[in-house]
Amino acid sequence: MLTFQDSLDRFNNPVAPTTVTDVRRRFDVLYSRYNALSSGRTFEIIRVNPTTLAALQQIETFLVTHTPTIDGPDTELSARTLIMANELRDLRADARQIAIDGITSFAEEADEHREHASSLLYQISVLAISLIVFLIASLSVLFRQFESAQEESHQHKLTNVRLQAIVGASLDAIIVTDEAGTVLDYNDAAVGIFGYARKEAIGATLSDLISPASSHEERSADFARLFSDEGTGFVGSGLSKIVAQHKDGHEFPIEVSVASSAGADGMIFVSFLRDISQRETAKRELTTARDEALAADKAKTEFLAVMSHEMRTPLNGIMATLDLLSASDIKPKQRNYVEVAQKSSKFLLRHINDVLDISKFEAGKLTLKSNRFSPVALLQEMAEGSQLLAASQGNDVSVNCDFAPGQKIIGDQFRISQILMNLAGNALKFTSNGDIEFSLSTLKGAHDSEMIEFRVTDNGIGIPDDQLNTIFDDFVALDTSYSRRADGTGLGLGICKRLVKAMGGEIGVESIVGEGSSFWFTVPLQMIEGETSHTETATPKPTPSLDRGKADHRSILLVEDNQINRFVAREMLENLGHRVVEAHDGKEGVMLANQHAFDLILMDISMPVMDGVTAAREILESDGKSSDAYIVALTAHTQPSERARFREAGMSDYLTKPVRMETLRSTLERALVPITEAAKTHEPPAPAGDLIDHSVLNDMLDLFGPARFDEHLVKLENEFDEAFRQIESGIPLDQIEPLAHRLMGSLGTFGATKIVSILGRVEQACQSIDSPSVEQNLKRAKDCWIETRQQLLEMTKLVDPV
Repeated sequence: MLTFQDSLDRFNNPVAPTTVTDVRRRFDVLYSRYNALSSGRTFEIIRVNPTTLAALQQIETFLVTHTPTIDGPDTELSARTLIMANELRDLRADARQIAIDGITSFAEEADEHREHASSLLYQISVLAISLIVFLIASLSVLFRQFESAQEESHQHKLTNVRLQAIVGASLDAIIVTDEAGTVLDYNDAAVGIFGYARKEAIGATLSDLISPASSHEERSADFARLFSDEGTGFVGSGLSKIVAQHKDGHEFPIEVSVASSAGADGMIFVSFLRDISQRETAKRELTTARDEALAADKAKTEFLAVMSHEMRTPLNGIMATLDLLSASDIKPKQRNYVEVAQKSSKFLLRHINDVLDISKFEAGKLTLKSNRFSPVALLQEMAEGSQLLAASQGNDVSVNCDFAPGQKIIGDQFRISQILMNLAGNALKFTSNGDIEFSLSTLKGAHDSEMIEFRVTDNGIGIPDDQLNTIFDDFVALDTSYSRRADGTGLGLGICKRLVKAMGGEIGVESIVGEGSSFWFTVPLQMIEGETSHTETATPKPTPSLDRGKADHRSILLVEDNQINRFVAREMLENLGHRVVEAHDGKEGVMLANQHAFDLILMDISMPVMDGVTAAREILESDGKSSDAYIVALTAHTQPSERARFREAGMSDYLTKPVRMETLRSTLERALVPITEAAKTHEPPAPAGDLIDHSVLNDMLDLFGPARFDEHLVKLENEFDEAFRQIESGIPLDQIEPLAHRLMGSLGTFGATKIVSILGRVEQACQSIDSPSVEQNLKRAKDCWIETRQQLLEMTKLVDPV
């Protein structure tokens, strides 16, 4: 107890401190000593004393009280050391009482022992006399023992017989050999396993008997190890697996366990051998079954991806037709029907997108991108978009941010918006006459990294504790009493969890039933230095309307194999005042584009006869009348790799199915802006080959101005030159890949789409260890950089100084 007291005092003494480990160890020693006193047989004599028993109970109370603290976190133990030290001082009187009582009891016991010893000496003298009588009696006993030895010999023989019966009945082969490997015994199971009769096996060498002839030398070494006990053998090492041979010549795996014993003529070895052919076959079948199950799971994922894509085509026709019908002159009752159908189709599209996102995650094809955006503006947009639905349920929506309104960050704005929409949707579903709050703050992550926390808080019905651990699993919804209030597949939060994890963050929820829930997620996003609020209030560049007159109405080629989609797209385009010519597949589209001059071509991607990518490439590379047309892809493929493929084919833009009227309108406005209008906005003409994404570059120019833009361009040049200096020094592929990836991020910030696409192929080739492809695309990237750099320099000269 005094040692434990000293450990506690030193723990709080900065001059000679000790550790929590020492405190715990001293506590354990004290507990051990207490157990010895309270339950050990040696100390039974002191426990009969009432004062000793009472003192032990006081110490027991102390130990039981502080055991959770000792076993708990270090911080809790550190905080309670002074309390324990003070309580321990109060127990010292009890400890002294136990010691005094113990000394007294043991002194009394020693006196008793001395009296007992005196008595014992007297008894010994009596025994000495008795011994003479005993020796005489022993003679008669010896004769009786001789008779017993004969009986034991008979019993040993019976035991040997029984042992032989056990060995004979064993299902495993049991082979006994001497140190040279000569078979001394061989049971019936060995006969069945190896095919040799007992008389053939006895006297033979074990390795020669069952070692495979095809690799006799190699296998003989294995069998020689059976009888080695110098650390490399099988003796006493448990089960080992080797290959043996049957008498008829076929080989099979066996499991071996060897034990050694001293015999009359030296060491003997007992080998237990088991045929595991059936087990190995079953193992292979299980492996095959597992591989088939994995293949089936992969097929399921691919099926979901294909079906989700294919379902978009008819859904495109339904939603676009409903848009057209809604814009027509219909009765109020019919308009209500249309609105219901539009809402239902939106829910269906959301479910399809959820399944498609899940399939992309499972297939490893979901990629993230980086773009510059204002998180405050994003939250305000989320809040504004939720106002209508919130108001219908009596809810108020608010935004709470500690960011400056003009602060910009770099990250995947689309995916963050997707997460926030899912979380906001849940909050709106389960809250009535309450408040929904979107909040944003910064946190410190691991290694002092900066994390950004988004949070959606409501005061709705809340989530039961037993469902908090599963709420982010796929196809999990709240229990029946809650699910009646909301629809959904149960995939939204699962997708949110995957997206946050892909961005290197965490997601979680805090909830109290009846009081509300707070869903949060943190992601590492790069903060852009400097004040950028002026970009928030800049006057937007004017975009000419397509409905103002026939001067802007253009000739458009629609290439689409689906009849419904052609009808819907044609109606939309003609409602906007454009002239439309239809083609049923890529080949027909190429023919019409070569024969007629079209201002714009809407090109479906997945078509029979000739796909849209091939058709676009042939149109642009031909000498036809539409070789300079603006081509827009119609597709459900929206991944960066797919968009890069469209760009490489010469397509200037893309529309994701299902196509909505407003989306189509804005795309056409981008495509058909007159040259005079483009000049007014100081937007430089697009260079050949789509080297630069103007929208991204304009953001950079608006943000920094020409002078600072030039500074960042110099940094980009230095980064590119340094990366290629390392690459050309002969580094391996696994080092080229991160360099290419880093350059993609830097160049993408400047809108250098073409070279980013080429470096993307470098990265993919590194992953697939395709050295020729890496070398070829690195050369293309270096050549493309010369053109890209020149275009970037020329574009800065076209921008008016700020």
